[in-house]
Amino acid sequence: MVHAIVVQTLQPGESEVLYYRFYSSSEISAAGVEPGASSRPPKLFDTPAEKQDLARHVSRKVQLQFHMKLAQSLVPAGPHAAVRGGYTERGWKERVELPVVWQGWLGSGLALALLCSAHDNLMQAQNVLETLSAQLEKHLQFVSSPAMALSLVETVALVVNQFLPSGRLLFLNSKLVHTLERQLEADLYAK
Repeated sequence: MVHAIVVQTLQPGESEVLYYRFYSSSEISAAGVEPGASSRPPKLFDTPAEKQDLARHVSRKVQLQFHMKLAQSLVPAGPHAAVRGGYTERGWKERVELPVVWQGWLGSGLALALLCSAHDNLMQAQNVLETLSAQLEKHLQFVSSPAMALSLVETVALVVNQFLPSGRLLFLNSKLVHTLERQLEADLYAK
């Protein structure tokens, strides 16, 4: 289960979190728990302010990784080129390891990040992230016109809910994606 999705800017300077949604506050993995320690797994956050802090913390790291990948690349990136990455967040709270997969675009200066559970299939998470970005581009011109797309937060939420229901990673084959696309289009045109 995905703990959260974050949409952010990638411009130089302070990154800005434009949209985020959290699904779960408890971390399922208790890796690294010492014998005699509390058996309850640690929580990712306790208050809404901690949600925002976690989203900002992740967005800063994603922005740093994005710019490092661009600086180290031997091939120049085009304006609509997607840069992908992932890392394990270990600095948020003690004993919490939080895998993060992300995808950013140079031209739009936007990135999507999924905060996953330690036991999640990260290739599947990357596949869901790519499908989400394709659907956001298809319905909102997410990459080509980001300012307009993010002004329609309800539509962003609708797309996210369709392809990441309750934070569950779906195995997205072409038939399921087509079915979800038809449901999404029906929901969008019903508004």
